[in-house]
Amino acid sequence: MTSGSSVCSAPPLSEGERRSFAIGFFFVFLLSVFVGALLFPLFSFAFSDLVTEKISGHFSCSFSSFPGFLAEAFRRALPDIRQLLLLLLIGFSYLSGFFVRLLFLLRGLSFGLCAVPVLRLASAGAVKRSHAAVFFLSFLLAAGALVFFASLSDRLSRGVLSVSEGRRVSIPKRDFLQLLAAAPVLLGALCLLHALELLAYIL
Repeated sequence: MTSGSSVCSAPPLSEGERRSFAIGFFFVFLLSVFVGALLFPLFSFAFSDLVTEKISGHFSCSFSSFPGFLAEAFRRALPDIRQLLLLLLIGFSYLSGFFVRLLFLLRGLSFGLCAVPVLRLASAGAVKRSHAAVFFLSFLLAAGALVFFASLSDRLSRGVLSVSEGRRVSIPKRDFLQLLAAAPVLLGALCLLHALELLAYIL
């Protein structure tokens, strides 16, 4: 290391600090859910009706074969899969903490906006209460999986920051392998989660 090179240093995170990062991400998500639920009544009736119509369609199933069932389950899992792959890319950036919190902010807002019409449909009998419960549980479990992956992404980002110097970027092998190993496991778990959610709507 030469004296002229600028070193990006960041101390490694302890287990407690890693947990606090995950809790921080989840707190941002829960806060944005609350804000989204408060914002929904402020929108115009036309927008509210459009959201309610789309939410109502989420509980309907349109397939006639097992391959069709798998395709529909994958389609429903696709937004979560995209976000997981985005978190994977974010792990190689220096601004992981900012982007992860922004992602969970937007995800929480969208969930808050959806929660109000789901509750209204369930109270009116248009959607079974058990189906509404499955909807909420599925969303929260998917969010939990993404929070776990986000903590790994943030850990890799901080590791890259701590070992890189000047314009040379170095990637911590252990953090990289952990993130890479978790990705296919969580991808499969998200697909299975949405398949079970869809199956619950059929039964």
